[in-house]
Amino acid sequence: MKTKIITIFFSAILAGSFLFMGFSRFITPDYILKIDNDKVTTAEFNQLFSEYKTNSNLKQLNPQAEIVAKINYIGQLINEISLKKYLNEKIKLNEKNKWLFPLWNGSLDPLPNNKFPIIL
Repeated sequence: MKTKIITIFFSAILAGSFLFMGFSRFITPDYILKIDNDKVTTAEFNQLFSEYKTNSNLKQLNPQAEIVAKINYIGQLINEISLKKYLNEKIKLNEKNKWLFPLWNGSLDPLPNNKFPIIL
């Protein structure tokens, strides 16, 4: 009797979560690619892929060749988005470091003209 009540309770919680969240969210996501918080929706991907096909002269492809082209394009897209995120993070770090070293002249030599500090 006790296990039957517990089973009904957990089943009701599971059913309620599907009601509040919706079935489609669990079955199909809103995006085809997600890197951190950047998402590429299916519509955006289709538009980008059609531009890629046009620029690469891949207009007439059989279904298998189109799947291979899509896989290759997804790889390129992942690389582009990852590189942009990496460069943006490096630029932000570089901007922060400018304020930490305001007197640095940009050279790799910490002391100009090879002058050594006098230690007393």
